[in-house]
Amino acid sequence: MRSSIHLLVVIAVFGTAGVARAQDEAQVQDWPRFHIGGAVSESNLLVWDWADSGLPERFWGNDSVESGTAWKIAASFRPVRIVGVEFQFIDFGEGTERATSGWSLGGGQVPTNRERSSSLNASAEARVLSALLFVPEQLPLIDVYGKIGIADLDESIIANATEYVCTPLSICRSDFSSELRQSDVGPYVGFGARIKVGAAAGVRAELEAVDRDGGDPMTFLSVGIAWEH
Repeated sequence: MRSSIHLLVVIAVFGTAGVARAQDEAQVQDWPRFHIGGAVSESNLLVWDWADSGLPERFWGNDSVESGTAWKIAASFRPVRIVGVEFQFIDFGEGTERATSGWSLGGGQVPTNRERSSSLNASAEARVLSALLFVPEQLPLIDVYGKIGIADLDESIIANATEYVCTPLSICRSDFSSELRQSDVGPYVGFGARIKVGAAAGVRAELEAVDRDGGDPMTFLSVGIAWEH
């Protein structure tokens, strides 16, 4: 699988570049060669759910964790009009889900606890290498493009739960914890549009997805600004 993805990237970058180079040399070179930028947005984290958290019993339902704020930085090189290469670091953010069930314990001067309580914390980040394929528009101020590549994805999930077992004579407390980390290399795709807004600045809107091993893909919808040259 990984060798196939590598081959796709190589074909996209070098194969298409060879075909397009002759046409580009005859045109006015009016596209930015380099781009460095960043974006902050919300991402669809979807890192595991309660059923996959590693705890011995499900106390809570089965909601997935969704992150709040995500961000990325990117740098690209575009040697010809319709082909570029890009490296990105994407932080998909961190999300927390909490749940309780059962009777309330305590009250008044005694701290209140639930019979069962749990928390699930998840985070993920990825390093992405991709080829950019641009629609051959003639307007230098606008670009529409697709991206395909590979992503080195790191995921982390930490789960904790507490259960109080009440008997006529005592209360027995049980604590459970689980920490899972996984790394995987998987396919990456994206679509975007660029608008030139200054002599060396552009605004980019992009929708990207990183495939996960055994789960829904992580998606990232962003609008960012970049320095171009």
